[in-house]
Amino acid sequence: MPEEDATVFEHIGDTYQKLGKPRRRLDYWQKAQGLDTENKGLAEKISASETAGRAGRGYRHGQGEVVPSSRRRIPARRASIRRANSQRSAAP
Repeated sequence: MPEEDATVFEHIGDTYQKLGKPRRRLDYWQKAQGLDTENKGLAEKISASETAGRAGRGYRHGQGEVVPSSRRRIPARRASIRRANSQRSAAP
């Protein structure tokens, strides 16, 4: 069997993050950190993940920060359409 790789474990954790599996994501990130203790980005992910877990329900983990789940992301295309429509309605 090949040697364990911290990068692979980190990417598996990232995948679990996208799937909305916080416990599994944290498990894999911690495995990766055990193999690569110098990875500061990974340490930040783990810290943010643990903070999100303590924040309770109604919060989700997003790009290194705790973001209220009520703040939904608008896909870029939909946002640009809304911008264009608002500019048309504001034009004289």
